[in-house]
Amino acid sequence: MLSDEKIIGDLEEHASIAVLRSLELLNALKLYNESRYFHAHEILEDQWKKETGAIKTYFHALIQICLSLVKVFEKPNEKGAKDQSERAYLKLDKLLSSNELTKEGRAEIIQLRYTVKQLNSDLLTKKKKDEIIIPKIGPNWKHLFRQNGNS
Repeated sequence: MLSDEKIIGDLEEHASIAVLRSLELLNALKLYNESRYFHAHEILEDQWKKETGAIKTYFHALIQICLSLVKVFEKPNEKGAKDQSERAYLKLDKLLSSNELTKEGRAEIIQLRYTVKQLNSDLLTKKKKDEIIIPKIGPNWKHLFRQNGNS
């Protein structure tokens, strides 16, 4: 039988890991919102690998959006930007067709899809690049997803 001290120690360790992961995610979203897409994608990649289901799909789409934005604004590569945005669009569609999103989640995914559609347009000229609408992502991303069938 496990001692109380062992159980408490295990709970503290799991809580510390959860807090660290939350801080890493907040940092990734902050970097994204500051247009530091490459750095955001690196942190999101670590988090994405630890998730499952709709949240994993969401993070994967964000990673691909970040990479597409890097290829549009930082290291021009039109084909690479389109490839990443097409993949992100499919993942966002998958999320929209699931029943795992809240009303707010659906609205955010629709906004992200609009951005991805812009990134996938032909001949992203300087003028078009300036017109791309990149939505901010809030720190309370968990509210985008239904919890235990709620919302």
